[in-house]
Amino acid sequence: MELSPRRAGATAFLLILLFASCGERANSGSRDLSAGSWEILPDSPLAARRSAHAFAIDHKLMIVGGTAAEPCPVGADCGEPSEAPFSDGAVYDPDQARWTEIADAPLPIGYGTGAVADGRLYLLITDGGSTHPEVRRAFVSYDPGRDVWAELEAPPDDPTLMLAPAGDDIIAYQSTQENGVTADLIYNPDDQSWSELPRDPLRPSFDRSIVWTDAGLVLLGIEVVPNPGSKEPSFYRAAILDGSGRWVRLPDSEVIGWNPQWSWSAGQVVNASIESADGGEVNGWGRSYPAGGMLDPITKEWAPLPSVPARAGDFTGIYAFGGSRALVGSGWTFDAASGGWLELSRPDGAPESEAAAAWVGDELFVWGGVRFARNEGELLGDGWRWSMP
Repeated sequence: MELSPRRAGATAFLLILLFASCGERANSGSRDLSAGSWEILPDSPLAARRSAHAFAIDHKLMIVGGTAAEPCPVGADCGEPSEAPFSDGAVYDPDQARWTEIADAPLPIGYGTGAVADGRLYLLITDGGSTHPEVRRAFVSYDPGRDVWAELEAPPDDPTLMLAPAGDDIIAYQSTQENGVTADLIYNPDDQSWSELPRDPLRPSFDRSIVWTDAGLVLLGIEVVPNPGSKEPSFYRAAILDGSGRWVRLPDSEVIGWNPQWSWSAGQVVNASIESADGGEVNGWGRSYPAGGMLDPITKEWAPLPSVPARAGDFTGIYAFGGSRALVGSGWTFDAASGGWLELSRPDGAPESEAAAAWVGDELFVWGGVRFARNEGELLGDGWRWSMP
């Protein structure tokens, strides 16, 4: 679960346009195969919390960090909590149905971004605006075989950086270039050093992603222009870092910006967003464009998502990506291998926001978060496991 604060500016303007004109779908038919089944996990050794991080590592679920600070009521504008986030964590083994506590991280784990590469977890932690003296920026790794954390050389300070795996290495890329362009970086664990990726041919872009695929790294982003989407739609563009060591432009898409979460699933780079937009009444685009789609980096062809659901599912607000399935916060999981959609039912006592979620194989795990009653938030320390029908 990524917790870096979202950027503003052009992205916010585009989102206003999209929310104003959503409701029309690129394909109104949906293929609801089943809601699947949920089971509650055994009690974990972790205290109840929100905004924890969840990862799949060594075929197990790993939960780290988060905060026990009082939840912010829906629609309220709350400041940063005075207490530090947690530095503890635990691993759940689905085969043994057992939790195991892990060593504490060398600092509190609050806002940040993470990725798993070569069986290790890497986290780039930010202070998130906190004034607590223990909260600071750092780049750390966790080795589950030795149960050991290490603090590593951090990349240059850029609040827009996101981490992504690249084989055994780690990528740190700008999520937006709206406020300036710097080089994307790659970390070599053997040398414990950072180096620059080749010059980005799509710069400047926002809603950027870099995805590791069997064909090489794929870069996606939307061009930074004044008032994007105000007169005509702004589409995702793409490039691939092939074996020659240079970026090669791919054909542009007809996928608009909505949720910049792309993942490598069943041989496709997939964005499973179900939303669409037509520009609205004032600046209509003449037709509706989807917010999701698929790119085959080998054939270099774009394809629409099949049979996109016409409505949000029951269990929204859960974000997890990976494996053969890609899920967004609209309450649906898209199975890229079969082209089918599965609606997530809502388990009893489920969180409404700030839950940690991750795919472990073909099973979805959700843990912690906040449940509201009469606008009062309750922190959760429960977990759930969702299995395919």
